[in-house]
Amino acid sequence: MAYLMHVHWNWIKQRPHFIFEQLSNFYDIDLYCVKRLGFRYRIQNKFPVISHGNYIELVKLPYSARLLCIHWLERIINYNKLCGKNDYQYIWITSPIMLNFIPEDYLEGKIVIYDCMDDYLEFNAIKKKIEEHKNLERKLIIKSKLIFTSSAYLKQKILERYKEYITCDPICVYNAISEDFIKHVNTSTAGLTSKKTLINLMYVGTVAEWIDFALMLRVLDKLPNIKITLIGPIEIKIPKHPRLISQGPVEHHRLPEVAANADAFIMPFVRNELVMSVNPVKIYEYLSFLKPIICIRTKETERFLPYVSLYSDETEIIKILKDIDKLSIAIQNQAKEIKKFLAGNTWTNRISEITRAISSIKNLER
Repeated sequence: MAYLMHVHWNWIKQRPHFIFEQLSNFYDIDLYCVKRLGFRYRIQNKFPVISHGNYIELVKLPYSARLLCIHWLERIINYNKLCGKNDYQYIWITSPIMLNFIPEDYLEGKIVIYDCMDDYLEFNAIKKKIEEHKNLERKLIIKSKLIFTSSAYLKQKILERYKEYITCDPICVYNAISEDFIKHVNTSTAGLTSKKTLINLMYVGTVAEWIDFALMLRVLDKLPNIKITLIGPIEIKIPKHPRLISQGPVEHHRLPEVAANADAFIMPFVRNELVMSVNPVKIYEYLSFLKPIICIRTKETERFLPYVSLYSDETEIIKILKDIDKLSIAIQNQAKEIKKFLAGNTWTNRISEITRAISSIKNLER
């Protein structure tokens, strides 16, 4: 299997990383990651030891999306890396962006698997050339023998958008939590907090266009006993506020250590079509810390009830935060139920769904 991943291995750990780690237990698998030339990857995820397979970096040149000559140079550079080995039975693709790195005919005769982890067309950078990128995703949909989506909402969007082209019913495989991560939390002091003057709300993840900074600033202005700490790589300018603190990214295995400083966790997203499609990995991991979780209400975040507190507007989040002490007690009382929920939502469980689906496709191809 060739695993074509649109994010670099050293970027913040997310769905493609976890699924690759699990698939490497079942398949001889080569990992192809996109590396943006000149971009500094501050997270250092240790590459997993696998018995078979290789790690190959595909180069993303600056301005290749704007200038045709650079685009073709990029293709030439990456051509031999991918086409030097052409005997893959399966090609796993994490984003339509990957079609920019491979020749048109490379996927012929192979079982193409598209893991649709986000509503690709709703990213701001993609919207600028919407028809071009929609055509790219349409091509991938047509070529795919198997399509996974990370949420039910996203599955419905894909079905509606490409109903004329889809040849297989997408399978919803939700995000999850690593069993190793749960063990790490259980053997740490992440669940212990002391009384503080300021209540520390922590966000863990990429700091990007989906963060509702306007709401966060209003919350900070109205609640002087609250501070917000951002943990993760930064893609946009962060507004200045004395109680809005950014600490940058940390290695994934260190999150329980960092979480020890949090009094509660927050997912302060703008509620748009991109966010509506997200089944957040971060909430599974937040839950393992057994502290209050406050997040924007969507159909996907409602799946985590009653273990999270959801808000739709400023009034609701202010009310939740004023009752944070009660929430802390409630979450401790739910500890057994939360641990049971997480045990049923591990990446090991998810990979069982995925391998069954791949086996079914393999049998049909015979």
